[in-house]
Amino acid sequence: PNKLYYIAKNQSDIGCVFLQTKHYIAAKHKFSEGLKFTNNYKTDPSLYAALLNHFAYSEFKMDSNIGLENLLIALKISVNNNDQIGIIKSNSYLAEFYLDKKDTLKALEHNKVAHEYANKTGNTNALLRTLNFYTKAEPEQALKHAQKQIEILNKIRAKEHASQNKLARIEFETSELNTDKETLLNQQKII
Repeated sequence: PNKLYYIAKNQSDIGCVFLQTKHYIAAKHKFSEGLKFTNNYKTDPSLYAALLNHFAYSEFKMDSNIGLENLLIALKISVNNNDQIGIIKSNSYLAEFYLDKKDTLKALEHNKVAHEYANKTGNTNALLRTLNFYTKAEPEQALKHAQKQIEILNKIRAKEHASQNKLARIEFETSELNTDKETLLNQQKII
């Protein structure tokens, strides 16, 4: 990647922070700046699609009547380049857009695609987001989706716990080795 890529990526990363903190005007500005540095989508289609996708989502969050066209373009670029993360994100944003427009059927279609790709790639964060979306779009099945979320969170916690136990065991064994080493050094001094 060239220097312009890193500048665009940096703008994207900063924009994502603004997006997460709901500072949509600042986010839109950063994504717009990033788009200027990508030149065109042929240079790095995944980055271009991500910037365009986030830019459009920022527009949508500021004014719910705009952003659709760019969201669809970003999705098309992601699909054409088999960018699975981009496909997940674009479909998630489109699902939210259509739910806002009270088009639950289209919203569920896009969320389903995002959910399938999240499952396929093992992206637990995206999987949790799609399940959370289902609880909003299908309130009558909210309990079912919430239970799936809890199941995933419990699996994550179990993995974290196993990792902590493994680290504790390594720390204990290292401590034992250090104690043994000190004992041997003291015995050598005596001899």
